[in-house]
Formats: sequence, structure tokens, C-alpha cells
Amino acid sequence: MFPDISFTFSGLLLLIQLLIVSAAWIVTYRHNRRQRVPPQNRYWSRFLFFHALFFLILVALHLSLELRPALLAELLPTGYIVAHAMMFIALAYLARLVACFTPWLFARERLVFAVFGVLALLATILNAAAPPQPVYNASLGLMQFDVATPVSVLIVLLTTVTYVPLGYIFLRTAWRQRGRVKRPSYLLGAGLLVLYAAGPVHNYAIGPAAYIAKDGLTMIAFVLIVLGVTARTRGATGLQH
Repeated sequence: MFPDISFTFSGLLLLIQLLIVSAAWIVTYRHNRRQRVPPQNRYWSRFLFFHALFFLILVALHLSLELRPALLAELLPTGYIVAHAMMFIALAYLARLVACFTPWLFARERLVFAVFGVLALLATILNAAAPPQPVYNASLGLMQFDVATPVSVLIVLLTTVTYVPLGYIFLRTAWRQRGRVKRPSYLLGAGLLVLYAAGPVHNYAIGPAAYIAKDGLTMIAFVLIVLGVTARTRGATGLQH
């Protein structure tokens, strides 16, 4: 049976992540409005915005678990599908950034965004065709989702072609640069790779310690990213062609 008294442990972790990512988006959005930044810098703001929506929906699902457990069975499939659609849109903006920093893709930035959008739509359709079934561990206060294998594969693919190359680009840029632009590039590269590393931990998280580890990595990653994005110098975020 689902609980109706206290907020679940996994729900609490999601709420903390929602607060961190929302704060990161607000800081980045306000920074971009105050500073003269390249148009590509705004992709970071949109990446954080849609990730915040992702966490907001998941937190809302956990609240329905607390307030009206019977309603969760109706809300969960649709909520989970919409939440991950938000995550796919967030990743699409990272794909645009990858194109911005790749010479042979730079002129095809919109095409890359469109192709990524098609893959994201496919993942959403597969998610709708085989919606996840929740498994709630009352003793641990953890909600676990059984995601269909094709959806898991597509999520791994979409995160791999965005987080990994973009993280590598920033770390390589940091290695070659000097002065004030070096540290922010390291922050962005490290943040993206830490966020990517949190994925496998999420897949195998079966207890409180594992949940704290994967959500802790996610929180650290978003803090690193927002610190890098809000760097004062134009070159600090590597948004040069």
C-alpha cells in the first residue's frame, strides 16, 4: 500500500533537486538578461528551465502519492511521460550547443535540433506505449519505476550524444586556455560529465544510500553548471566560434 502520512524519501530528494535546478535557472536567466551574452548562452537557460519542469512533475506525482494515493495510478503514466518529454527537450538544447562547437555541424544547428527532436518524440511514443509501473518500498520510502528497455536505451543514447561530447569540449577548452576563462570551462565540463555519471547510478539505485548518491551527483552537477554559465567573461563559457 502507498503511504498517506509522510513525504517519501525519494520524493524529498526530488524536491531538493527541484529547488536547486529552479534556483539555477533563475540565476542563469537573470544573468543572461543583465549581461551581453551570445545567443547560444540562452540555451543553457532553456536546458535548466525544462529540467526544472521535469523535477516539478515528478514532485507533483509524489505529492499525489501522499494526498490521494488512489489517484496516483491514473496520474503516473501520463505524468511520467510528460516529465521525460521535458527532459528530452532540455537535452535537445544541449544538442544545439554540441552543434555550435562542432565545425562540421555548426551550419546545421537547426537540423541537429530537428533530428534530436525526432529521436525524443520516438522515445516519448515508446514511453506512452509501455508506461512504467511503480514499485513502492514502504519500509524505505522509495518509489522505483520499471522503465521499458527500448526507452532506457534511447535515454542512454540521447544523454550520451549530448553530455559526453559537450563535457569533453569544455574540458579540452579549459586544458588549452589560461587565466579567467579556464576555471568556468572546467566547471561546465565537470558538471556535464557528473550529470551523465548520475544516470547509471540511477538505474541501479535500490536503497537510500544509492538514491542519495545519484541525487547528490545530480545536485552537484547542476551547481557546477550554473557556476560555469554565470562566469563574467564571454569566453568563460566557451561560446565562441
